[in-house]
Amino acid sequence: MSGETLTEVALDVWLQGHAHKELSPVLVQAVASRLTEEAFRERLEQKGLSGAHVKTLCSLWRDRAEEFVKSAVQRTLQLNRLEDVQWRFGVTASSDVQDKEGVPFVQLNLETTRESIPVEMSLEQFFTLSQELHKAHSIAQSLI
Repeated sequence: MSGETLTEVALDVWLQGHAHKELSPVLVQAVASRLTEEAFRERLEQKGLSGAHVKTLCSLWRDRAEEFVKSAVQRTLQLNRLEDVQWRFGVTASSDVQDKEGVPFVQLNLETTRESIPVEMSLEQFFTLSQELHKAHSIAQSLI
């Protein structure tokens, strides 16, 4: 079963065989918002699920919500994981716009598992990005 619990496998099988398209956003929102069991139940009932299915899903949610959240975070982080960052600092030597000369910039090349993303930004934007990445890293670490 490659690390999955029997509950996760059973839920996956049920979702693949019986869930309609409207259920997926409810599950994603439940994980992202860490819904209470009662709020989760209300969302499922709003989507028209039968009592037995609602009861089963709520029971799984009550017993395994934290596992589902952690699993979702880990899957999300693995989908498009940052593997390498290359950077270059520069100063604009000439420009058609006179006030743009002598302005510092940073060029980044972000290598992910899926693609390479080139980005150019001002020094101020780079410092803001750096601060936001540190915050995101702290949040991600607290969820794992």
